[in-house]
Amino acid sequence: MHPRSIPALVLLAALATTATQAEARGRLGHSEFLEFVAPIPLPDPDGKGALSLCALKTKNHVFGIPIYYSADGYAMAAGKCDAGQYYPITAEKLAAGKQAGIFPADLPDEPQLSTAQKMNGYIAFGAIGFLLLMLLRARLGQGRAAKPRKAALGALPPVAQRIADVTCAMAKADGAVSPHEVATIASIVTRLTGENCDPRLIAEIAEMSRSDLQPADFRALGKGLKTEAKELVLRAAMLVAMADGKFEKAEIAFISQLSKAFKISPERRTALLHGSAVPA
Repeated sequence: MHPRSIPALVLLAALATTATQAEARGRLGHSEFLEFVAPIPLPDPDGKGALSLCALKTKNHVFGIPIYYSADGYAMAAGKCDAGQYYPITAEKLAAGKQAGIFPADLPDEPQLSTAQKMNGYIAFGAIGFLLLMLLRARLGQGRAAKPRKAALGALPPVAQRIADVTCAMAKADGAVSPHEVATIASIVTRLTGENCDPRLIAEIAEMSRSDLQPADFRALGKGLKTEAKELVLRAAMLVAMADGKFEKAEIAFISQLSKAFKISPERRTALLHGSAVPA
């Protein structure tokens, strides 16, 4: 068959299906796009000039950040592939178009990704791997730090341990724990539990306390405690917060999260606060 008699046949076969709309799906997903490959001597059925041969590719992304690219085949679109819709080209249509001289004879059977698109995937996965490594190191670091802290807490009776744990964490929430706060915590632990508490031990525990507790950490602070013990721990935290005569913003936030984790209502918390004076 003479090449000049092929274009209409190719056009009819290529456009036998309805034009496909390029997709762009959500924050976590993918979006299709077209890249210009070559002009082709076929008219756009919508009257928008000639069609172009395009590489159909997909950008897989997370919140708009490209993670990796994939090449999905060829398509025809109006202009220089800057249209919002395209006509997909099957392998059979691609071969027929090459034979007819509509498409370049040396066109690869599958579109190729550019070097930048290939590198994007390596960089993105490398960044994800690095982030996961940092998170793992941080987690392992917290685990290593928790061991000596747990040993220090082990020097106290169970309820005193929990009070010291909570009050040191709260004092650490607004920065470094001062010697005055250390003395106050040791005094409150002693008064509420009747167990002698060495300020040097409290200073050691406070030094190893974290200032970035998450909801799960607050829940862990109350694990295994009965309601009365939880209220005693909350009361101790409020006493430490009141020691300087005022509640700091970080202390208020800490007590609020602790109350929520312990399932102690605001009304009960207020009652504990007003009845929490400790004899000098």
